[in-house]
Amino acid sequence: MASTLNVRIQQTKDRFRLLVDDEPYYIHGAGINDHDYQTLVDAGGNSVRNWSVSEAEARLDRAQALGLTLSLNLPLQPQRHGFSYRDKRAVKDQFSHMLEHVEAFRGHPALLCWILGNELNLSDADPIVYDKVNELSHAIHDLDRNHLVTTTLAGSHPRLIASVRERAADLDFLSIQLYGSISKLPHYSRTILEGIPFAVTEWGPLGHWESPTTDWHAPIEENSSQKAARMIHAYRNYMTDLPNMLGSYVFYWEQKQERTPTWYSMFTREGVATAAVDAMELLWTGKLPKKRSPRIEGFTLNQQKAASNIRLSRTSVAVGELSAKDLDGGRLTYQWSIKPESTATSEGGDYEEDIPDQGLMATQSHENRIKFTTPNKVGDYRLFVFVFNETNRCGHANIPFQVID
Repeated sequence: MASTLNVRIQQTKDRFRLLVDDEPYYIHGAGINDHDYQTLVDAGGNSVRNWSVSEAEARLDRAQALGLTLSLNLPLQPQRHGFSYRDKRAVKDQFSHMLEHVEAFRGHPALLCWILGNELNLSDADPIVYDKVNELSHAIHDLDRNHLVTTTLAGSHPRLIASVRERAADLDFLSIQLYGSISKLPHYSRTILEGIPFAVTEWGPLGHWESPTTDWHAPIEENSSQKAARMIHAYRNYMTDLPNMLGSYVFYWEQKQERTPTWYSMFTREGVATAAVDAMELLWTGKLPKKRSPRIEGFTLNQQKAASNIRLSRTSVAVGELSAKDLDGGRLTYQWSIKPESTATSEGGDYEEDIPDQGLMATQSHENRIKFTTPNKVGDYRLFVFVFNETNRCGHANIPFQVID
């Protein structure tokens, strides 16, 4: 078995950088739980982060076999799930459990660092949690001198950063998670994060909480091509040449339901890559992928766009139309579906149930154009379309609409 990595941060006069076995290492990573790591390697990525210790050894082994590192999350309970960091016995039991995992995996040659919890600051959390994070960080450093310790923060509010810096000074670096507000990262780097090494452990499309909404408060999701363009712009303009940044993990290198099944998913449920994967390969390698996803050029429902607050009578006839282009000149195929609007109010990436498709009663379909009968039940819905090319890449879009009586 290969030797344990020696990971540390080097500080020069005006810069921090990550060193792995004394060699500079900039994180080109993605958040993955169970997806095929090979797709990340193929796109030019070098590191994985996760959110639990479930199957940790198998995941570390997979990473090592492909030359990747893994930032292993020690899943501290968030207060929004009812855990109290003022309950001394509960905290002691949790720490003992976490340190068992440190003992088990500290010698693995793919381990890059320990991540203590995920977004523990959400829901007006009691800041005492960071006193306890600091205690756990000390305990981990006593056991493991080869790897770094961090915790992830939702956002970068100055008071939050100041509080964590004061209460959890033993952390080796901070990890922040930004979506639309990634545009503020250069400013943060020069101000509230000045002199602090940090990584961005989640970033990606515009968050559902940041997006424009319909009159009935349904967030309007960008299509797959718009997301890819946004990610390229963000990375090139806000995430490069920051002297205290150690790298980043894009979210989410597989598929999950979070408000929609496509919002953060860089792959379909069947594992087909979208334009967000193409974007990361371009950013990480400087080259466009050989296989590219279809480009979405427009999507309408009854010739209206998502921002038009589309309301349709129940059991009426409606028309969806997608304008898409295969960048390699091949044939495109289309899949259409309707889903009820999500009613989830969870935050922090908490689990959401998949939403089954509503029966789509199509009266006529010409591939990129579908004529269908709207649902009989009054309520909020979305029309989804997926477009596939001959190289097994995918584009997608959706439009929220209301069915009224």
